[in-house]
Amino acid sequence: MDWNVTLQLTVLIFAYLAGIGTVGYLIRNSLGKRVDDQGKRIDDLRSDIASQFNAMQEDMREIRDEMRKNNESLVAHISDHTLHKPNLALATGPPNEAMQPVLAPPDASTSSDAHAEPPVDDGSRLNADTMPLVDEGLSPVKRLYLEYWTALKRNIDRRDSSIKVRKPQPESWMGFAVGRAGFGISVSASKKNRQICVGLTVKGPHARSHFERLRQNKIEIESEIGAGLEWQENPSEHYIRLYRRDTILEDRQNWGRQLQWLYEQLEIFYRIFVPRVQAL
Repeated sequence: MDWNVTLQLTVLIFAYLAGIGTVGYLIRNSLGKRVDDQGKRIDDLRSDIASQFNAMQEDMREIRDEMRKNNESLVAHISDHTLHKPNLALATGPPNEAMQPVLAPPDASTSSDAHAEPPVDDGSRLNADTMPLVDEGLSPVKRLYLEYWTALKRNIDRRDSSIKVRKPQPESWMGFAVGRAGFGISVSASKKNRQICVGLTVKGPHARSHFERLRQNKIEIESEIGAGLEWQENPSEHYIRLYRRDTILEDRQNWGRQLQWLYEQLEIFYRIFVPRVQAL
C-alpha cells in the first residue's frame, strides 16, 4: 500500500511540474510577442517623430529665409527711396530768387520705362554693394562657387518667382526645399567636369520605394521636361538629374545663359516634381 501511494504522489508531482513548465512557456511566449509588438510600435513612433522633426526644421528654414528676404526687400526699398529723392539745386538769378529751390533735370539713366523687363543678370554686375562677403581663406574655386550662386540668387530674386533661394555658400551645390521631408531640389556646378545640373534628391527610410514609384512615370516625366534625365540609385540617396555639359564656369560673359538655363529648369522641376512628391 505504501508503494502505491508513493507512486501516485510521484506521478502527481511530475504532472504538476509539467503543468507549471507548460504554463511558464505560454507566459514567456505571450510576453515575448507583446515585447516585440511594443518594440515595433516604438520604432514606428520614433520614425514618425524623426520625420515630423525634419519637416519642422524645413519649415523653420523656410520661415527664416522668408523673414530674411523681407528684411532685404525693406532695406532695398528704403535705400531706393533715399537715393531717388528729388535732386534740388539752387537757382541763380536775382537776390529774391537766389534761394528758391528748383528741380534739377532728371538723369537720363533714370528716365527709362519703369516697367521694362529686367535684364538677365550675367554675374558681371556683382560690384562692391552686391559682392558677397568672402573669407580671405577661401580657395579660388570656393570663391568662384560663392559668386556664381550669389549671381543666381540675384537673378531669381529679380523675377516674380515663388522659388525661395537661401543664402549662397561657397560650395559646389545649392539646395531648395519642396515642402516634404526626404525630398529636395538642388542645383550643382563642377568647374573640373565643366557642367551644371538641376536635380531631385530622394532620401529617407522609404527612398527606394518613392524613387521606384517616380521612375514608373519616367517616360511621362521626361516628355514633360523635354529632355532625358539620369536616374541614379545609391545606397542612401537617389537622384533624378538633368545636366548641361561643356559649361565653363570661369567664363563670366556666359553666366547670363547659364543662369537663365538653371532658373528655367528649376521652375520646370518644381512644376513637374513637387505635385508628384506630395502625392507619394
